[in-house]
Amino acid sequence: MTDLKLKSLLFIAASVLVCIACDDDDDDTTPTLDGTVEFIPSVSSYRAVGDSVVFTVGGAEDPDDSELSYAVTVEHSDSSRTLTIRDDGTYFYEFPDTLGEYEFTATASADNYYSISTSESVYVVRGGVNRPTESLDRSIKGRSTDLHTNSFSNVHTINGDTFYGSNLGNLTWLRENMYGETGTPYRHYDIVADVFGNFYSWEEAQSACPEGWRLPTEEDWVDLATYIDTNYVDSANKKNGNLAVGKTFEDMSYLLIAAEGTFSDIELWEWWPRGTTEKYDDNALDFDALSFGWHNIGSDTWDGFYDYAVFWTATECEDDSSKAYCRYFQAESPDIHVRKADKTNFGANVRCVRDYRQPEEGGGEPLLP
Repeated sequence: MTDLKLKSLLFIAASVLVCIACDDDDDDTTPTLDGTVEFIPSVSSYRAVGDSVVFTVGGAEDPDDSELSYAVTVEHSDSSRTLTIRDDGTYFYEFPDTLGEYEFTATASADNYYSISTSESVYVVRGGVNRPTESLDRSIKGRSTDLHTNSFSNVHTINGDTFYGSNLGNLTWLRENMYGETGTPYRHYDIVADVFGNFYSWEEAQSACPEGWRLPTEEDWVDLATYIDTNYVDSANKKNGNLAVGKTFEDMSYLLIAAEGTFSDIELWEWWPRGTTEKYDDNALDFDALSFGWHNIGSDTWDGFYDYAVFWTATECEDDSSKAYCRYFQAESPDIHVRKADKTNFGANVRCVRDYRQPEEGGGEPLLP
C-alpha cells in the first residue's frame, strides 16, 4: 500500500469519527426542567434605602421527582449586604444606602437536567432634586439643579417641600412634576411620587396645583413658545406669529428637555435632535422635561417611559368635550407636540404656572408666601 493510499484511508477514518462525534452532540437528550421559576411574592418593585424584601422561590417541576434545589443571587455594585436564608426557608434581603437597580436571579437545578432561571429587579430610589445644602444621592440626575450653578435662586416652598421655578415669558413655570394627595404614582408605588411626579386624569389635574399656582392652558404654552421664538430662534427660522392653540411648535424642545437626565444612572433621553436651536445648550431654559411616559387609566397600564414626557393643559377640545389638550416631548423629535387625550382614561404629568412676579427689592426671586 502506497503512502498516498494510506494517508487517504486515515483521512477518511478521521472524517467518519468527526461525523460520529457530531451526531453524538446532536443526540444530546438531556431534558430541561419543566415549569417556570418565580419569586413568591414578586420582588420587582421600587424601594427606599433600608427597606427589605422577604420571599420564597418555586415553580420548577422535576418529572422524575429528583431532588430539586434553588439558588438565589443579588447583583449590585454595593456588596455590603448579603442575602440570607431564614430558618423557615424564606429569603431575606435588606437594601443598603446605595441607590440603583438590584437584580435578583433565582435558578432551579436537578441532577441530569438543564437548569432554568428567572430574574427580577428592585430599584432603590430617593426623590427630590439635588440642593446646594445637601450631599444626598438622588435617583434622578442631570436636572438643571445638577448642571447650572445659578439654578437655585428661583425657589418656592409648597406644602413644606422645596420646588424650583423658571421665569419664561409672562409666567413662572415649576421645573418639577407635581405630586400629592391626588393622582396616581408610577405603577402605584408611593415611594416614586417625588421621583417621577404623579399621573393625573384631566379632572384630577384641575386641582393638582397648590394655592397661587394653576394648570397651564394651551394659551400659556403658546406664550412659552412665543418667548422661545422671540429670544432663541434666529431670524431665518422664526415662526413669525404662526404659533397657535392645538398646533405643533417646531424646533423648540431641545431648550426644555433635560437631555442629560438619568434614572438610576440609566439615560432617559437616548438621543435628541437639536433642530434650529442647536447653538444653545440642552435644557437652556431650566424646564427639566423628563421622559416618564403616561398612564392608561382604564387598563391600568403604563407606556412611553424613556420616550415621552407628557403634560396636561387646562384647555378642553372644542370639537369633543370628552377630550382635552396635552403637550408632549418625544424622543428623536425636536418639536413640542400636542394631542387630544381622553379626560377620564388618560393619565399625564402636571406642571404648574403662575404669573411672573418681579424680584423683590434687594434682589433674588420672590418666594411663594
